[in-house]
Amino acid sequence: NQKEAEQVKAAIVIPIDYFASVPSQDDIKVTYDNKLSITNPAMATSIKTMLLAGYHFDLDSLSVYQSHSDNVYQFTILLVTHQQDQLSLVGNYVTGTGQFEFVSLHGTPKNVMF
Repeated sequence: NQKEAEQVKAAIVIPIDYFASVPSQDDIKVTYDNKLSITNPAMATSIKTMLLAGYHFDLDSLSVYQSHSDNVYQFTILLVTHQQDQLSLVGNYVTGTGQFEFVSLHGTPKNVMF
């Protein structure tokens, strides 16, 4: 529903801004304050790698879904480039704590060296 989507959209700005503000993958910390405390550090590092490779979060692409738990919403959001390349990021949002778990990244990254 719209109310849930707005709640997640308002909250996800905090980890998105954090990812943008951190200089490199080595500087990533998954903490309660940046709403990433339940995100696997390796996933957080992967997201930063994509941002450094020219991807950015497309906030308008955020979709929010009910889950089997009353206090968890599932979401998808796209990471896109100016060349229209896109990756899909899937995760969970816990309403009680306001924490995000970025779970998996789908698609084939362009311009990324592993």
